[in-house]
Amino acid sequence: MYDLCGMTTKLQNYNLKQFPSILKSTFLLLLVVLLACGGAEKPEDLLSPEQMTKILMEVHILESKVSELPVVPSDSKFAVFNHFEKQLFEAQNVSAEQYESSFKYYLDHPKEFEKIYNTVVDSLLQKEKLAGE
Repeated sequence: MYDLCGMTTKLQNYNLKQFPSILKSTFLLLLVVLLACGGAEKPEDLLSPEQMTKILMEVHILESKVSELPVVPSDSKFAVFNHFEKQLFEAQNVSAEQYESSFKYYLDHPKEFEKIYNTVVDSLLQKEKLAGE
């Protein structure tokens, strides 16, 4: 898992209840970006829907963990997030560029993107349910 300079234990107790509001905000932001962007061509190294789902789930969990860091300035949280996002991509054998180009492609293909995000939301809600038991 991710090690935030000894804060791993504290971060393992992240609050999954924030996911629905975080996901709604993220989805609205993505919708705005989608409407502002032109059509993207299919990248040669396009991540599969399953890969995107897995990475997006991990990104949302990482966002939640970092947002709960106690009394850390937002610019520091951003730096921490970027550091661990890089580790996440390395662990998945994905480059930031590959993720970004795949993300843009799926944004321009809303039906595919909606399926991916529905799976992300359902999976995160299931994790929340299991964590609460």
